[in-house]
Amino acid sequence: MIEVRCNCCNKKLAEGEFMKLNIKCPRCRAMNCYVATSPLVTGALAGSAGLAPPPER
Repeated sequence: MIEVRCNCCNKKLAEGEFMKLNIKCPRCRAMNCYVATSPLVTGALAGSAGLAPPPER
């Protein structure tokens, strides 16, 4: 999980996984915009956890 804090006052705003997030700080009223720099790898790995390995040739 990623912790999101305000860029101005450092108040914790959120915690989680996201691709794009726009959130307004309730303390200082600053608008904070975040964009993921890479896709979430944990979701891709978790989806294939129960699959058998591919057959060898």
